[in-house]
This record gives sequence, structure tokens and C-alpha cells, in this order.
Amino acid sequence: PIGATTAAAADVTALIVEDTAIINESRDENGDVFTIYDDGIGSVMTVSTTTGVHISDLTLNNSFSLTGTMSASSYTTTAGDPVTDNQLARKAYVDAQIAANMTTAHVYSTAATSSTIDSQDGSGQYIYYLNGANVFYEKQDAGDVNNGDKGYTFTVYGSGLTGTTASLWLRGYEKDLSAVSTQWNVTSDSQATFGLTYDEVVAISTAQGSTQTAGGMVLELVIDDKHSGVQFHFHLDNSSTAPNANSFN
Repeated sequence: PIGATTAAAADVTALIVEDTAIINESRDENGDVFTIYDDGIGSVMTVSTTTGVHISDLTLNNSFSLTGTMSASSYTTTAGDPVTDNQLARKAYVDAQIAANMTTAHVYSTAATSSTIDSQDGSGQYIYYLNGANVFYEKQDAGDVNNGDKGYTFTVYGSGLTGTTASLWLRGYEKDLSAVSTQWNVTSDSQATFGLTYDEVVAISTAQGSTQTAGGMVLELVIDDKHSGVQFHFHLDNSSTAPNANSFN
């Protein structure tokens, strides 16, 4: 009988409870009132009237709902990636999302490093600036368009550029720099070059939806679909002759 007073008499091999089991109903026991021992030297589970339920290892094969808070003195792990907003995320999932939305490439500066724009007197090919913007001249001399297919080679300086792709964005339109006459070309991990002509810059504005043949524009440099933080400032001139080093004003 479970109610026996001797340990031998209370040693029950199997106990089946068809309905409710109540332990310590009189509430006169302090400490552990229910203990399950493992096959070694410790306990797997204890129920204490003072400190709560203690479980060494717990495996749940179905759902688990917690209405209060949960704390862990060590790490908690989960096998799957989250698919809804309120699911926990593993470190590996977070790291993968960060890596997928970042590029290892960094751009520190850019410069126009060569020019094919012919000056009016034929004295040379110059790199022109107007208030910090590179000037693209359509004309070499009055009335012609001999510089329409001329422009600059730009060099991009940075790190991690190997294997990158690049594009320029103008007012919401993207121009892939592999689709210009002087394509995006990575010359080293720290340098890449590309070239643009007056006609190509005008074509970018036309594709954007408003053809621009004169005046200033600002284009954003994007590397591997990530904004580099670098801007190109251009000024289009379709009326002036291309000056030489002495006549430029």
C-alpha cells in the first residue's frame, strides 16, 4: 500500500493513475516532494515546494508555450531559420543576412585620370573642371560635335574591388558600367577604371526619362548593388568650344 509507513511496503514498481494525482495537498512538506533519479548518481527531475521544478534534461517533441519570461545561464540553440516575424534567429542566420546585404568592397576616392576631349586649337586633351565637376564638351570647335564621342577615364580607389560589378545611378535610373564603351575594369584589388563620353552621359539622362544635353548632374556609384557613398559630379557643355590650357575660363 502506498500509505504504508515502512519503506519496503511503500516500494511501488508501477503506479497507474487514471485521474488526478495530488501531492502535498496538506502543504505541510518543505523541500523536494517528488524526485526521479537517473541511472547514475543524480536526479533527472525534482519537484520542490520551495524552489519549484528542476529538470536536468528536457526534450519536447511537440509545441511548448511560455506565458512568462525565460532566462538561460548558458546558450539557447535552435536548428531552423526564422520564417515569421516573431521567431528566434540563429547567429548563423543573422551573419548570413548581413553578409548578403554587405559588400567587402570599399571605395575611398575617385579621380578623372585621363581625357580624350580635344581642345579647340588641337594643343592637347585636357581634364576640365567647373566648380569641382568634370566638364564634358560636345564641341571641339564652334558648330561641330567632334567631342561627342570623347570623354574621361575615371579611376576608383579602394579595397576589395576584385570581382566586383559597378553601376551609376541617375535620378532612379541605373547604368551598368559593363555596358559602356570603356567598361568597368578592375586592375587590382585597390583600383578599377571605367570611361564615359559626352554622348554616353546624355544617353544615361535620356534613359532616365529627361534628356539633358547641358548643365550639371550628380550620379551615384554603386558597387555590387550596394551604395559606395561616392558621387560623380558632371557638367555637360553643348555650346562652348573646348578651350586649351590658356583660354579656359
